[in-house]
Amino acid sequence: MGRFSLKDPRRIGVAAIVLFLVPVTLIMHPFWADRNLAQHQSDLINFTKNIGLLGSSLMFLGVPRPLKPEKKAGK
Repeated sequence: MGRFSLKDPRRIGVAAIVLFLVPVTLIMHPFWADRNLAQHQSDLINFTKNIGLLGSSLMFLGVPRPLKPEKKAGK
């Protein structure tokens, strides 16, 4: 892995998503503090969905750069 640089727009996008999702997930879906079973289940589902979104957005950091289309033979 290379250094983290904010010159790459994809990294800026991933950083923005991560900086949004982490606090929002912890603040908006505190399933560990719910006393009501229905609210607990709802918060747990939404918490895990946000964690899934966080993981999928971090996968974009693994896309090789620069992303260029392959040249076809004979052209």
